[in-house]
Amino acid sequence: MSPRLLTCLLAATALLSVGCDDDATGLDDDEAVVRIVNASPAVGEVDVLVSGNAQTNASDVTFLGSSAQCVRVDADDPELTFQQTGSTAT
Repeated sequence: MSPRLLTCLLAATALLSVGCDDDATGLDDDEAVVRIVNASPAVGEVDVLVSGNAQTNASDVTFLGSSAQCVRVDADDPELTFQQTGSTAT
């Protein structure tokens, strides 16, 4: 099995095994919750920003790791930014 195929299979498994709670209590009609999964071995740990604001519950996400909690975003325009941990967004 090629390394690329193995990486894709592992990433797909990670995506399928982590999800957000189905409880939508407190969500507006135009909001969604997402869980961040780092499926890129090339970038190292990543931080997530929503509308330019760092998400402490979605920081330092390691390769094949997932965010500690789901992140609430605007469903129509989530404005998600991913950056390597320790760097700044441009």
